[in-house]
Amino acid sequence: MTRIAYGLLLTAAFAFAWVFGGFTLYFTLYALLLLPALSGVYALVLLLGLRVTQKCASTTVIKGEPAYYEIHIRNFTPFMHPLVQCKLLDDPFAIRHENIFSAFPVTPFSKNVHTLHFRARCRGDYPLGLCRVEVSGFLGMFAFKRKIKSAFALTVLPRVPELENFPLAALLSQAASAFEAKEEDYASVSDIRAYRPEDSLKRIHWKLTAKRGEWLVKNYQSNARGSVQVAINTGRGALAREEALLLEDLVLEHALSVIKFCLGKRIPAVLTLPEGVAAAGGVPGDFDRFLFTSSGIRFSESGDHALSLLECCLSGSDGYRNAVVATALLDAAFCERVISENRAGNTVAVLYFVPKQPDKASEEMYRRLRESGADVYRTGVGDGAETAENDSKQY
Repeated sequence: MTRIAYGLLLTAAFAFAWVFGGFTLYFTLYALLLLPALSGVYALVLLLGLRVTQKCASTTVIKGEPAYYEIHIRNFTPFMHPLVQCKLLDDPFAIRHENIFSAFPVTPFSKNVHTLHFRARCRGDYPLGLCRVEVSGFLGMFAFKRKIKSAFALTVLPRVPELENFPLAALLSQAASAFEAKEEDYASVSDIRAYRPEDSLKRIHWKLTAKRGEWLVKNYQSNARGSVQVAINTGRGALAREEALLLEDLVLEHALSVIKFCLGKRIPAVLTLPEGVAAAGGVPGDFDRFLFTSSGIRFSESGDHALSLLECCLSGSDGYRNAVVATALLDAAFCERVISENRAGNTVAVLYFVPKQPDKASEEMYRRLRESGADVYRTGVGDGAETAENDSKQY
């Protein structure tokens, strides 16, 4: 609209100057001809005079928990502008804002502070903050953009639900005895670490504590039969980005819940990925190691690693073996191995996760596992919510 009005004024000024002439009409015509250039210079100087700083209380947040960051914009020029446009980096699906802005007015020598409250909907690493500001001339003919390089790299950790029980009979029977019966090799110290409140005084390394001036304890090697191998299959099939993110979170959060449950029972747990062992621990204080490791796990459309993961878990143990495999894909070879291991006396549980449109082959394998009596649990992605279908086997 501004451009149309300017065009009409310029045409009228040119016509009057052509017909009537005179100093006033010529001055008006030349002033109108110079106005776009003045408008552009005005906008450019104002843009260069803006200083943008961004502050975030923490760049690591838990999925679903409230968080916020601040954007400070100061105008060091005597110019004003009714509407400075801005562009945020935030992912519109993964990051949900309670309040947001796309433009703001600027007055001379002023400061604008915008506090943006948000919640992360999905685990992962996301850019966060203001990435660009744009100032247009007062005629709307010129617009200048400026990139802002002070954005944050936000790390979103999974939200891990608490498990009151995990019905693996053999596993739970060992939980009561694994550490009470001292199923550790006290002749072999695996490492030395800082003291935690839950540690027994018998574990304190007295000589090293006195030497270094800080409380240190010994970690002993545990027998394999007292540990649980938790494997995550990072293959998920071809899905839309939004559904893929929800399904990946579902897989990770439930696998981490099992690990947290085991650590709470003082059962050593090992997290295994297709690339190898990602983390290991034996006490509740070790859970953060698993949590921060999980934020960097990447899934892919192809690659069903369930069978190779299970074989890796079982081959690394001697005697009785416990394994939990979290996967969104099931195939015949993997299911046959699960069934044979359970019949052999080992405990292998399967956490099976399905998208909105389940894969027919995987669904058939799920029914086969259930009919065999294996511990298999099915959890699906609903319309923005998680739904579980475990029948009589709840966890």
